[in-house]
Amino acid sequence: MARITRTCKDHVVARARRVPPIARTKSLGDNVLRHVSCRCATRASRWAYRVPRLYHSASSLALGDRCKRAWFYQYVAGIREPRVLWRDIAHYVADRDGKTWRDPNDATKFVPSRARSTALGTEMHKRHEARYLGAPVDWHDVPGAIALSGLHFLPQPDRARVKVEAPIGTAAIVGAAESHAPPVGFRVAGILWAGYRDLVAYAPEEWTRLGVQAAHGWALVDYKSSADIARYALTPEELRTDFAANLYALATMAEHEIDTIAARWVYFETKRRRYAEPRDAAISKLDAFETVAAGSERARALDAITTEASAVQNTNACEEYGGCPHHHSRGGPCDARRSLLSLLPLRVPKKEGSNTMALPAGITQFKPPSPANGAGPGATFTPPPQGGFAPPPHEHMPVADPVADVAPPPPAEPTKSRKKPAAAAPPPAAPVTIAAPLASTGELYDFEIDGNYGPLTLRGDARDVIMAAKMLRAGSAQ
Repeated sequence: MARITRTCKDHVVARARRVPPIARTKSLGDNVLRHVSCRCATRASRWAYRVPRLYHSASSLALGDRCKRAWFYQYVAGIREPRVLWRDIAHYVADRDGKTWRDPNDATKFVPSRARSTALGTEMHKRHEARYLGAPVDWHDVPGAIALSGLHFLPQPDRARVKVEAPIGTAAIVGAAESHAPPVGFRVAGILWAGYRDLVAYAPEEWTRLGVQAAHGWALVDYKSSADIARYALTPEELRTDFAANLYALATMAEHEIDTIAARWVYFETKRRRYAEPRDAAISKLDAFETVAAGSERARALDAITTEASAVQNTNACEEYGGCPHHHSRGGPCDARRSLLSLLPLRVPKKEGSNTMALPAGITQFKPPSPANGAGPGATFTPPPQGGFAPPPHEHMPVADPVADVAPPPPAEPTKSRKKPAAAAPPPAAPVTIAAPLASTGELYDFEIDGNYGPLTLRGDARDVIMAAKMLRAGSAQ
């Protein structure tokens, strides 16, 4: 068993010395390493053990595809954000930056925006579940109003045979799993998958009324909360190849012995407006099996990750979905670093067909004399006078010699000037580069910027540094 060492007050970690696969015990708690923000628990050797995965889910595979290091922290080291209930934070108000929500009566209580979004989406799901289970539903608060905005895309409860929050598969999950884990799973290509389907409904007439092509009368429904449907919702083509949709569809088709099923994903906007849109796709059993089998291979590769060092970081995913909770800037153990200049749109691509500016009427583009445009081999080019082009002379207008008929200007009298002589031109500007954050204190970072006159150090949040980089970049271009 792992040797338990108290490294500082209220921080207990498990050292990795001859450690077999660790089973979660009461002494270690649900999370083997609970306090990872402490400096004493951030070395890679502390995670050199294996917590076996009893099953995989669509969300765990999506996290592994996005960033293997984040997957390691959550599913191997057991580092998870605490679950937040909507009833506990419904009265919270947003900070000015919009990244944190606080209790107006106690400023020390707050949750990040991503945790609030998760709690809101979960509560919205519960309203739909209660509707199909025949329980009373409150449609007047925020989750209820969001759920109400998309009811016209769903079948009527009294006109459909439904399964609400039904787990996939029939294979029992044996072992110490999470408290929210389903009791059974669905095995595909040697990997046990688990998850809940929001709604499975048999309603041929209702699906026809709603415009869903359900060949066998069955359809799979999923509720999705989104900050911006136009930006984040899947297209029908993307839904047809989405792993979660194919996994749930394959399990449903195997359960009801059908070869195709309709999938309807209903997206609910959660910001200022109450709006919903559906996305429909038809999924066949063969396509679903190929998609899930490919996901099983990726899950097998994730199972091979046993140490923090073997989990590859993806710095492009650090700011997705409201920011990764495992990043060191948010109290996590991950030290992923990314250059802020990669976030600046320094180059704007031109639109197709806009490379040449239109010329005024009567002016043609100049072409140097060459055999291609009819000039002889001995032709020479005489540049036009300064100022661009010369208009053709009028027939009654005398043509003046631009050199002989123009008298030289009289010499200017010397005048006394109080202006200081112009300073020497600055040296050519070197490219401005921004290194990764060197240190962090709360939400402030120290950034090192290499400019024309040596390295500079700035302290501020990401927006401050991006603004400074833009100013320095503009100065270098002049």
